[in-house]
Amino acid sequence: MPFFDDPIITLFGLFFLLCTIIFGFYLACRPTSLWTGFWGIVFIADCSFIIILTLYKISSTLMYVVSIPILAALALLTLSSQISIIFLLLNERILIKKEGKSLGNFLPAIIAVLLILFEVGFFIVNRFFSNSLLFNFFTFFNSCLTYFVVIFFMYSLTALLYKLVPIRSKVDYIIVLGSGLSGDKVTPLLAGRIEAGIALYNKQAEKLNHHPTIILSGGQGADEKIPEAHAMYNYIKEKGYHIDTLYIEDKSTSTYENITFSEQLAVANDGIENFQHQTIAIATSSYHLLRAGKIAKKLGIRARGAGAKTKGYYIPAAFIREYIGYLEMTKTRHLVFIALSFTFTVLLEIVARIISQMMGAS
Repeated sequence: MPFFDDPIITLFGLFFLLCTIIFGFYLACRPTSLWTGFWGIVFIADCSFIIILTLYKISSTLMYVVSIPILAALALLTLSSQISIIFLLLNERILIKKEGKSLGNFLPAIIAVLLILFEVGFFIVNRFFSNSLLFNFFTFFNSCLTYFVVIFFMYSLTALLYKLVPIRSKVDYIIVLGSGLSGDKVTPLLAGRIEAGIALYNKQAEKLNHHPTIILSGGQGADEKIPEAHAMYNYIKEKGYHIDTLYIEDKSTSTYENITFSEQLAVANDGIENFQHQTIAIATSSYHLLRAGKIAKKLGIRARGAGAKTKGYYIPAAFIREYIGYLEMTKTRHLVFIALSFTFTVLLEIVARIISQMMGAS
């Protein structure tokens, strides 16, 4: 049956081809860019439309059956704020029970409360007030909230794609990022990062007959008995893992320093010029992968990621922290958007008052 004789399907087919090319480019060449997530969303949407239109040519009944889950998902988007509030509060309860009370662990509840306050405030203003200035203020706030929600979705999908795309080529260095210790022992979280690095090393050895250099990177915190890199090294020895070449970087206190000091160590030991001409993989927690990759990109290093599994209940709070960290990294562009949105809101208020005065005078 000549499906693509239909101009609508042909149009979506051509758009799908264009999206596939652009999405493939970002996925392969700029995996840490949020545009990867954006084009991923467009790619998925276009695939859905093509499937629905093609099925319609076969059977309208079949099309309706397939469309139901898609339409249900779109309907849920209209309730995304309320669903998010319920999810965050439920997650907060589990998180506090499992991990205890701390400012970082209260992030889901804080976000939920802010969303509740906004929902209630917007309802009150719409229901009981006719003040245009107050209404415009909430409109401005809503535009900013919508902006950050859209960026969050793009960030989330980019992070997922960055984690899921497999590393198939040879890797020169695997940097295992440190995290907190329990006394002088690695925590389960840090153990997961080490295991992710070891898993990638073994995969490289088995499938490519290649043995990358592993760099254990992590300094000593104020409440830690030994540097994190030393604890990671002890863990590897206790497990009996054999690594051909392993370096210990024990001065860093941040992801930026993890990557920078690891590069300096590799330059000193191997005589390379820098990491910009090397293939780098960063082994860290899955929720931290994208921001680590973006920090590497900022340093001129194109790095892939090896993600360690994280307990499901811990991911929302951790990912919110990562998203806030990303916003801080790119704060200039977000401040520009807020400033432009505020300026537009003020101009609207001025124009509304001028029109109101003109109508009153007439």
